[in-house]
Amino acid sequence: MPLQKTLVSVDLSGGIDTKTDQKLVLPSSLVELENGVFTVGSSITKRNGYSKLQDTQLDGTALPTGDALTSLKNELLVFGSNKLYSYTSGLGRWLDRGGFRSATTSAKDLLRNEYEQSAVDACETSETILYAWEDTSGGVRASVVDGSSNTVILDNQLISSTGKCPRCVVLGENLTLVYVDTSGTDSIKSTQINVNDPTSFSAAKTLYTDVNTSSPWVDVSPYTTSGDVSAVMAYADTSNTVKVSYITSTGAAGNLASGFVAPVTLSSQAEDSIAIYADTSVSSDVYVAFGKSTSSTGLKVFRLTSALVTTASTTSADATAIKQIGMVYNTSATLEVYYESNAAATYNHLVNKRDYTTASNTISSASVIMRSVGLVSKPFRYNSVTYFFVIHESSLQSTYFLIDSAGLVIAKLKQGLAGALPTRPMPSNVVNQTTGIFELPSQVQTRLESRDNDIYGLKGISRLKVDFVSNRNFLNKEMGETLFIGGGFVSAYDTQTIAELGFHIYPENVSVSTATSGGSIAAGTYSYRVIYTYQDAVGHINRSAPSVGVSQTTTGSTSVNTVTIPTLRITDHSNVTIEVYRTVDDGTIYYKCGSATNSTSSDTATFSDTGSITDSNLLAKEQLYTTGGVVDVIAPPSTSVLGIFKNRMFVVSSEDPQVLYYSKKRLGEDAVEFNDAFTLTVNKAKEVTAFQEMDEKLLIFEDDRIFAITGDGPTPAGLQNNFSEAQLITSDVGCTDPRSVVLIPQGCLFKSNKGIYLLNRSLETVYLGAPVETFNNLTITSADLLQSKNQVRFLTSDGSTLVYDYYYNKFSTFTGHKGQGATVWDKAGNYVYLRTDGEVWEENTAFTDNGAPINLKLTTAWIKTNQVQGFQRIRKAFILGDFKSDHSLRMEVGFNYAQYYLETHNFNYITDLSVNNFADENPYASETFASGSAGVADGIYQFRAGIKNQKCQSIRFSLSDTEDTSPGQAYSISNLMMEVGIKDSGMKLPSQKLV
Repeated sequence: MPLQKTLVSVDLSGGIDTKTDQKLVLPSSLVELENGVFTVGSSITKRNGYSKLQDTQLDGTALPTGDALTSLKNELLVFGSNKLYSYTSGLGRWLDRGGFRSATTSAKDLLRNEYEQSAVDACETSETILYAWEDTSGGVRASVVDGSSNTVILDNQLISSTGKCPRCVVLGENLTLVYVDTSGTDSIKSTQINVNDPTSFSAAKTLYTDVNTSSPWVDVSPYTTSGDVSAVMAYADTSNTVKVSYITSTGAAGNLASGFVAPVTLSSQAEDSIAIYADTSVSSDVYVAFGKSTSSTGLKVFRLTSALVTTASTTSADATAIKQIGMVYNTSATLEVYYESNAAATYNHLVNKRDYTTASNTISSASVIMRSVGLVSKPFRYNSVTYFFVIHESSLQSTYFLIDSAGLVIAKLKQGLAGALPTRPMPSNVVNQTTGIFELPSQVQTRLESRDNDIYGLKGISRLKVDFVSNRNFLNKEMGETLFIGGGFVSAYDTQTIAELGFHIYPENVSVSTATSGGSIAAGTYSYRVIYTYQDAVGHINRSAPSVGVSQTTTGSTSVNTVTIPTLRITDHSNVTIEVYRTVDDGTIYYKCGSATNSTSSDTATFSDTGSITDSNLLAKEQLYTTGGVVDVIAPPSTSVLGIFKNRMFVVSSEDPQVLYYSKKRLGEDAVEFNDAFTLTVNKAKEVTAFQEMDEKLLIFEDDRIFAITGDGPTPAGLQNNFSEAQLITSDVGCTDPRSVVLIPQGCLFKSNKGIYLLNRSLETVYLGAPVETFNNLTITSADLLQSKNQVRFLTSDGSTLVYDYYYNKFSTFTGHKGQGATVWDKAGNYVYLRTDGEVWEENTAFTDNGAPINLKLTTAWIKTNQVQGFQRIRKAFILGDFKSDHSLRMEVGFNYAQYYLETHNFNYITDLSVNNFADENPYASETFASGSAGVADGIYQFRAGIKNQKCQSIRFSLSDTEDTSPGQAYSISNLMMEVGIKDSGMKLPSQKLV
């Protein structure tokens, strides 16, 4: 029976479909479309290319490798190496805008009960974490937790009812707890738990019995070499000297019998603190440091060999007691030494740094890293930067901060709920469970109780975590000509500098004293309150919460009141002013009476109220902004998720991710101001992951659900709050990556754990991402709307960029196009992205990526003209498109569902048809061609290929271009037509496939 000949046309402009089995993808779709975009009807053309921006700073040094990229109006911004950089187009250089690092924080309670916990420490191996602490129930207790699942393996186990000063160290597979036992003769003991069988602690072993009873300080550091697992220990002994020794892998005292050197004695006294440090991956040296204040000896540092032989020591004279010491190598030749200097008030402690140079055995003079804080953790290194935790302890706002060695604040944690300055003079270990994620076990306030007629906060234990590699780092929103960036706290960039939004700390512990002469204040009773303020580069006035009012009574008529104010020392603002407000005699309204200059290098500032402003004149002055019931301004907690709704900023508490904080409604030129009473709790959510304003709703995402709220919110006084409760929209999908959320005319696009979804304007979820489902494992780093192209580009860090054309409802992919972040730069309206290699590329109108060719490739579905397994004879294939620039087109042909191609056809329009190209990309400067062969060059990009392997059940085609020496747009493609013979029977198969 003769075959019936027919012509079959295939539209090649379909988007890709990776969800359907390739054998069953409809002919109108493609299985591959690389670097193609949909521009005119049913035509696919090559995407635009990119040019690399200069990567040099203003001073000529190289721009560090970036972590993220964004823009503010006409400014292009890159975050990298704990800095923010702004691009100057005219100079082609990058400006340093100040220190900044985004990190995601979290906090999880380890223990809350009717007792108090302190002196907490931890260590980790194989994702199993040992926590130990002192407990008011008596002695030392411990817990063991699976770090990956947070499952508690052993909970609140009693180690010793007479124990104190617990220190944790990893010895191979043994999590080891070293502590001082005060029963009878004070002794140092150890107990272990094996991570392969973490069911119980071993029997305690006595290490030494000569620990100092009045200063029972013990510190431990791992000391592991290729052939040995051990630790080194330093402690203050009964002879008022310091002992240094090894601990074996079994938790026993190291000595000659066990293959270690005998303990050694350093003939100096550790009176206030002690620390030991070793890192055998950098050096075999062991360092012991301690402080002694009574004789003004200050800080002593000893360097010992692996045989515990002292090779050098040095002393620095510090006048105040040294309460905590932490050490870390930055190179094998330099040891950074951090320590806390004592002060009468807890909020006046400070942290110093000295550098110990091994080559010269010298120690640098002290530099103050930060005032008004105490050292909480040992320092640790990440990406060549040193970090450590500190605490600002005060009556009202105790808070933990993570800072770097330059004093840059990275994160704040447990705002107002942190514990107290550690009483044990050794900072806690920081656990590094996985790359870029660090955890500190810390004391926190849990609840208030009445004790001796005082308000008293019980203190428990919380696990504070800082994540430098989270996909939520560097999320940002623009509002009021300012860029707000999430992370360890909300930061604001005002086109000149970057600093915390508002203030980490408001004024506290303000005092007033009176001199009875030298002024003109009339007799009476006055009250004072102060605030911190600063004006940013775009004119917004930012204010702190006011201090508690301080009343002062004067007599006579010649008094001077001096207001002493603790300065703001934890800040990145450089222009802070302290404003002072006073009442009239027996008044209740506060009026501005003057100001003082803030200084981060001083503990206090003073303001003298001489009475030059009389009560009658004071009534004409500016009132304190809280007058009339306006709520005060409290900075929001740490957050990595931000959103804008009804001219308010919304953030999610990183430590309580069900709780949303929102700002006052911003009017005119107001700054963005939060208050800790402006919150909304999404009780049904586990963890809010993203926001998006759409129509009159704020969409609230978690990983598998979507909620929405409506309303305008409260007045500045907190009244008439009409925000609705969060209403559940869907429990089927949610957003797993806040970087994937983008608003398009049809609704809101986002990536869920099932793929890319659309929540349309009717609040219905539609699975739009099915065509690119095979890419669901990629990490989206940016989703950007390009209105002029009707595109959304989902940039990924580990694969192709996914491109959704929302006009044609089709997907394609961009290859060689992965990065850490992207933005549509207002200055030129161009798409700019930060590549994973650190380079910044801007889209242009050329068709090369920084000079390299871009290849447009498309692969058809399996074409079956006679059912899925029917017989067909494909005689010829016709390709129709448009010529754009010189190139060779490669067509590969596959048959019968095989993953390989059997035929290859190459076509060069210019050379094969002897076409003369007289102008840029198009012959004769138009789509008109001339040829040496009459009637051939008719201006139509078209060719026919004869198929060699004609008999088949299915066929597919893959088209791609090979550029010449001047890469260009090459071609666009519109249609494929085949000349087909069909037989009314199934495909004949070889005998091996017959059963």
